[in-house]
Amino acid sequence: MNPRTDKIVRRTTMVATAVASYFLLTADYGPQPNAVEP
Repeated sequence: MNPRTDKIVRRTTMVATAVASYFLLTADYGPQPNAVEP
């Protein structure tokens, strides 16, 4: 795997992990629009 593809894969994995943890955290509060600012 060349370095350019490796960088893209790392960035995609980082973003996917952040989004997944964000949804896991906000899922506890339900679908309120102010879940980010309690």
